[in-house]
Amino acid sequence: MKNKKICLCGTFALGIVASGQAGAYTFDTGLGDLTGSWVSNITAGAGIRTKAPSCALTGDPNANGCGSAANTAQWANGDEGDLNYGKGHAFTGYTSVTSELLMLMPNEGYKFLIRGTAMYDFLADSTDRTSLSSAAKSQAVYNVELLDLWAEKDFQIADQRAHVRLGNQVINWGESYFASGGINATNSLDIQKLLIPGTQLKQALLPAPMISFASSLPAGFSTEDYYQFQWNGNRYPPVGTYWSTSNVFGRGAEPGSLNSNNINVGGLSGATIAGTNSKNSGFVNGGCQRTCRVTSSKLL
Repeated sequence: MKNKKICLCGTFALGIVASGQAGAYTFDTGLGDLTGSWVSNITAGAGIRTKAPSCALTGDPNANGCGSAANTAQWANGDEGDLNYGKGHAFTGYTSVTSELLMLMPNEGYKFLIRGTAMYDFLADSTDRTSLSSAAKSQAVYNVELLDLWAEKDFQIADQRAHVRLGNQVINWGESYFASGGINATNSLDIQKLLIPGTQLKQALLPAPMISFASSLPAGFSTEDYYQFQWNGNRYPPVGTYWSTSNVFGRGAEPGSLNSNNINVGGLSGATIAGTNSKNSGFVNGGCQRTCRVTSSKLL
């Protein structure tokens, strides 16, 4: 998996991005001190594969004329995404919009924020080998999602400034320098979005329902606390998309297969590896079929 990501990211993919501020609008409601601001960002981008799929990352000898050069030992259950996009094939071409509305009542110390994002990728589903499943499309092709939705109250405790926030939010302890590991691991990531050219970090962080508290303390100290009501799982590239490295993990997961005589041979490519000698079972040397599927919502 590691080798594939290095090759695709460093050598095989070309990204093109155009981003602009679609609108920033500040307004006064006329209801006391209630004011608001609405900001939207529109992004368009594309990714193009610049080199043909490598047989070393292909589990099917009959794909791309690989023959004996195919790496059935490692990629029999993990080459769908690699084979779906050939050289010169655009694997993503998308437009997205992220909007947020912030309402302020400074005299009372209230803040309200709502943020959402929407994306449509009109090229991700243009595959060479297998079509994306409906579950995979809902993540990689068309995606509309509510992100932050919280209310905050500012107040003072013994002359120290404090605030409490309730709702869907992201905890930024360590800021962007420690996006993974440490306490920031409480924030789940949409890794598929991070792999799309031009994605902003706030589009990939998945807010969770929680209550948080922060306050300054004497002598220059401060304290921050939170209680989380529900956990989100990380989202990985769905099966069949360009960055997918497994056919049995992620949205759109397919049955994974093993040959009892040779555990390295299996998957949807197993039938073509064996040829006519195993047309009934789809596996080299006959053997017994084992299937599995990873579909835990906590991981997807």
